[in-house]
Amino acid sequence: MPNRIYIASSVSIVAVNAAQQAFPLGLVDNLRLEKAYVTEGVIEIGSFQYADILIHGYGARFSWGRAYQAGGDLISMGLVPADDTIPQYAPMFLRVIDQIAQRLIAVIHRGVMETYTIEINGRAKLLSNVSGLACSLLSESELN
Repeated sequence: MPNRIYIASSVSIVAVNAAQQAFPLGLVDNLRLEKAYVTEGVIEIGSFQYADILIHGYGARFSWGRAYQAGGDLISMGLVPADDTIPQYAPMFLRVIDQIAQRLIAVIHRGVMETYTIEINGRAKLLSNVSGLACSLLSESELN
């Protein structure tokens, strides 16, 4: 079986807001998904090495360079909170789809975009320089 090579421009993202409405964000480049575990090494008294490692929890981060699609109002889509509704904002789900193989390769569970840029020039790019935080990241093998 040949190795699968993922081409950055062949990955697209579909955002699903709290009302279960899906909004395709288009093709993205420089996508990065990161899962981080909160760990602690336990040392026994009188020892210098870990006796065990505890995992207290986990979280995820995501980022991408650009999403190419006609612009839209992210607040009305429910993808980012309005300044006066931050306490009521429910995080979204992001589905990462391999466009060549036409399969779901990751789901970002309860994500919030922390930083993003909307380019107004022709509204050709909906989002750029996006980074965010999520409760979890489910990879391809966890989705089946």
